[in-house]
Amino acid sequence: MYDFAIIGLGAAGAQLALAMCEDPYFNNKQILILEKEETVTNDKRWSYWQKGDSKFDPLVTQQWHQGAFIGPTGSHQELKLAPYSYKSINSKDFFEYAYEKLNKQPSVTIIYDSVEQVIKDTHTHLLKGIHNEYKSRVCFDSRIDNPIPTQMEKSVMLWQHFKGWHIKCTKEVFHPDRFIMMDFSYRHTDTSFIYVLPYSKNEALIECTAFTSEVYKDDKQYESLIKKYLADLAVSDYEIVAVEKGKIPMSDYPFHKHTAGNYVKIGTAGSWVRPSTGYSFYYISKYVHRLIEAIKTDSLSQLHLLSKKTRWLDSIFLEVLDKENAKGPLIFEDMYTKNAIQQIFAFLDGETSIWEDMNIIMSFKKMPFLKGLMRYVLR
Repeated sequence: MYDFAIIGLGAAGAQLALAMCEDPYFNNKQILILEKEETVTNDKRWSYWQKGDSKFDPLVTQQWHQGAFIGPTGSHQELKLAPYSYKSINSKDFFEYAYEKLNKQPSVTIIYDSVEQVIKDTHTHLLKGIHNEYKSRVCFDSRIDNPIPTQMEKSVMLWQHFKGWHIKCTKEVFHPDRFIMMDFSYRHTDTSFIYVLPYSKNEALIECTAFTSEVYKDDKQYESLIKKYLADLAVSDYEIVAVEKGKIPMSDYPFHKHTAGNYVKIGTAGSWVRPSTGYSFYYISKYVHRLIEAIKTDSLSQLHLLSKKTRWLDSIFLEVLDKENAKGPLIFEDMYTKNAIQQIFAFLDGETSIWEDMNIIMSFKKMPFLKGLMRYVLR
């Protein structure tokens, strides 16, 4: 019998497990981690904005204090981020760090098994894996219960999908002190853009990203924009060091509704991904802190992690992107050219007052959002 079980050692499960091990409250508790994959891969990176320092800073491969936004009409906005910085962590570095820390904890047991069923009970949960069965008083589950359906209880379903090339070239064409948040001068007819993380003057991650209801079926759709971007820099001699490809759900579907008492959904399965941005690493840190406090005060059943205001704003934004996707680039241009980047970051982090929210909202063209609001009300 375990006190706590964590299903899935992804970004959410690992941060939760690490936070438990750092808190003396859990010293005498037995923590089970069930992970189906034994191999650590470097298949993604997490990038996020943040004020000040954090415990994961030693893992940060690079951080930037300046950025740029290029709009579809040619607008160019320089972004001075202070007191924020934009940080990037490789997944392999993070997971190796997590495993090293967790394997040293006598209270932690890591078992490689795929959980197929959780039989929930008020006091004890039975976790049925392929190889064995396990019991735990509290269960944190990062699995999405079913494949995400097309129509999800009148919810909007979009994808942030992307493919990027980490390249090295012979020419010194990048600005290593400034990343590019969004460059809409490179786009298809939908909400797509180029995103650039420069590591040196001749090395960078160049990524084509899109916010659409359908993932591109052909990788050439991503690669055509990347190639055009490189061609405009007059870069023809380059080496592709690594390829990054993935998709993140942007949905206001209430994944968290499957949480009940001592059975808690975490990560994407707990609605921890901000639907309007696809960013999650920062939110995981916030939610894990509140989760730990709820465990210590025996108030898991009363815990409400998600802001109703933030989810309502996200729903309206998703309605606009879903039904009028081609207007996305102009909407982002309004946001980045009419507001300070510090206010944008605070807004996207859900850390603004209603009056500050209104200042951001008033910078957008009204009609798409009024129609989005009406569609949301009529769902």
